[in-house]
Amino acid sequence: MFTGESAFGNPCGVLELNNWRSDTELHQITHDVGLPVTSFITNVDGQFHIRWFALDGEINLCGHGSLGAGAAILSKYQLEK
Repeated sequence: MFTGESAFGNPCGVLELNNWRSDTELHQITHDVGLPVTSFITNVDGQFHIRWFALDGEINLCGHGSLGAGAAILSKYQLEK
C-alpha cells in the first residue's frame, strides 16, 4: 500500500508483465486477485504500457488503477516523483 494505513478509496492490484497475455488470461488473473480493478503494465524499450481490467472485463480508463500503477512504477524503478 503506497498511501498508508489511513487512506480510503478503491483498491487495485498492479501486475507487471514481461509481455501481454490473452484477454482471457488477464481477466482470469483479475478474478484471482479479487479487487475491483487490476492494472497490468509492461515496459517495452523504456515505455510503459497499461491496461485495466475490472471483474466484468477490460475497461478503457481507470483513475485509481492509473495511480496505483504509477506508484508501483515509481517505487520499483526508483524514478523521480
